[in-house]
Amino acid sequence: TVFLSHSHSDKDVVRAVADQLQSGGLQVWIDDAKLQTGDSLLSKIEHGLDSADFVAFFISRKSLDSKWARQELNVAMSRQIAGGQRAVLLPVLLEDVEIPPLLRDVMYLDLRDRNAKRGANVLLDAVRRRWAENREAEAVALAPRRGSIRAFVNVRMASAEALGRVEEVLRGIPQVVEVTRTFG
Repeated sequence: TVFLSHSHSDKDVVRAVADQLQSGGLQVWIDDAKLQTGDSLLSKIEHGLDSADFVAFFISRKSLDSKWARQELNVAMSRQIAGGQRAVLLPVLLEDVEIPPLLRDVMYLDLRDRNAKRGANVLLDAVRRRWAENREAEAVALAPRRGSIRAFVNVRMASAEALGRVEEVLRGIPQVVEVTRTFG
């Protein structure tokens, strides 16, 4: 899941990126799709951040001035610093503004041209790469000394294309000797 933190004034480009990410097989947490009338904003946003694997923070003048967006960034940064369950921060620069000090050490996506399709493709690649790195590290840590493992993975995917990408990543891990699809 990718949590999209932004200012409502940037909604057009953020919504376009969200649509592209979903088309690429990712689950996206975006406020206009997840919040309903009567919901507790704090509770829903906290749950969204808790369940997110990635937090894309869209940096603009308005997001830096937004109480909600800054709070989302602070929560994500606090969790990274504390360790434990943490979402990977993916800064996305929408305008010529000063990068917040806590994000200066993180490579950002330059989306000042507001090309949502290109931006979503870069984010998809970053998510896939991080996912593959994490799976490989886990496989190496769990692999027997003989150096091979057989893994059974139950995955609910939004599309056959996404499932194909997961299989491709698994096959790219040297310790994985077999990937089998089962249905039912």
